[in-house]
Amino acid sequence: MLKVDFSTLWRWNRSGLLRSKKVGPRRVLYNYKDVVALINNKVV
Repeated sequence: MLKVDFSTLWRWNRSGLLRSKKVGPRRVLYNYKDVVALINNKVV
């Protein structure tokens, strides 16, 4: 949906721009509303 690299998602998660939820040992999920807000350039 965002068409960015995993390292970018990791960096956004660390900076607080996009929050993730850990599911299992390696998988993370992102809230749909947060992703849409990021696409629309709104503050999450």
